[in-house]
Amino acid sequence: VQAEIERRGDRRWLGLRLRDNGSGIPPEKRARVFEPFFSERPHGKRSTGLWLCFVRRVIEAHGGIVSVLETPEGGAEFHIEIPETEKLL
Repeated sequence: VQAEIERRGDRRWLGLRLRDNGSGIPPEKRARVFEPFFSERPHGKRSTGLWLCFVRRVIEAHGGIVSVLETPEGGAEFHIEIPETEKLL
């Protein structure tokens, strides 16, 4: 996990990068991982497909954004950006 604070205009933003070392998420499925009940876990692992949907809803409710990228080393990297509020930072 990496964290940083960046100034954009008159606000500061908290940025988080979370990386895993799994098999990654194909480009055509990256947008779908945030949909409710979407799950394509490898090797028969079970999942409700709700966790990333909840993450996106909470982040967006606070005026932030979340995205997922493929890493050159494999795995996936999630970026979360949340604007500063009095209670956040």
